Parts: sequence; C-alpha cells; structure tokens
Amino acid sequence: MKARKTGGDEGFLVMFQVKNEQDFTWWNIGGWGNTRHAIEQSVGGAKRQVGDSPTGSVETGRWYEIKVEVKGDSIACYLDGKLIQRGKLEPQALPGIYALGGKDQKAGQIIIKAVNPGSAPLNTTFRIEGAARLKPKARVFTLASAKPTDENTLDEPNKVVPVESTFEGAAPEFRYSLKPYSLTIFRIDTAR
Repeated sequence: MKARKTGGDEGFLVMFQVKNEQDFTWWNIGGWGNTRHAIEQSVGGAKRQVGDSPTGSVETGRWYEIKVEVKGDSIACYLDGKLIQRGKLEPQALPGIYALGGKDQKAGQIIIKAVNPGSAPLNTTFRIEGAARLKPKARVFTLASAKPTDENTLDEPNKVVPVESTFEGAAPEFRYSLKPYSLTIFRIDTAR
C-alpha cells in the first residue's frame, strides 16, 4: 500500500489480522511522537510489542510504500522496499480456561484454581473425580480486573486485590461463572 502523512504528531497505523476490537495486529510506523516503529499485537485486549522497536519517523507530505508480510506466525515489515523489522506473532485464540486442582490433606479441602484470560464471563462446569462427599459451602477467592493490563502501583496499591466470598453450590460437579480477566481459587471442605 501507499500512505502519506498530512499532519499530526504520529505516523501511520497499518492494521492486519483483525478478528475483532480486541484481537488484531498493527504496524505502528512513526509512533511515540514520531520517534520509533513497532509491531503490536492485541490478544483478548492485552497488547504487546512483537520483536524489536527500531527508531524511525515519517515526514509530512511524503508518500511511502508500506508492505507487511505474514507467513504463518512470522511477520516482516518494509518501508520503501527496506526491511524495517521482523517479529513472531502469538496465537490469536486464547484457551477458554486454565485450571488445576488438588487436595490439602491437612485441611481436608479440595483446592481448585482457575484462570479466565478472556474479556467475557466464562460459564464453567467443574467435575471433581473421586470426591463424592463434599460440603456444599465453599470459600472462593477471586482476583479480577476490568482490563488485563491493570496493575497495582504506588499511587493505586489496591487496584487489583483478592476478594473473598462464599459459594453454596459445591458438589462433585458444579457450575460457576468465572469473571473476565480473573484468577479464582475454590477451597471446598470434604465431609469426614
């Protein structure tokens, strides 16, 4: 493609591999106040840089030839026929859930940890093999955020904190809706 900057402090954003507003890739040419270039990939709303970020700018009023090559997960970006940068893309689809479970023998509890990396609540069915006798009331600890990039800082030390609650439906098989961008830990007492 050809592009020309007509004004402003930045250069161009060339989007490709766009699935939706949270899953896309773009080449940011003359970004950061027209000081450098970067390939940026957003997966599930979490954006990261792909490969190096070389210095560079674009001139106002000048036409540029821009080429983005994607082969499998490899990407190469050219400006006026010159290779500017390369990178390797992440898979666009995130798994729906990461989970693991175990038993705390001393406390007599089944522990389940589940991560929802997505931007929407995730209705999940949990099956606990070999645990026929469970108490229905479980303690639940949830660490969640509105955005995957949220983090605690000195100015906002409690932006992302665990919240304890109870769940009355624990059983050998139960359903639970995991919050977006969350880690949820269940502590389920076994009946003795």
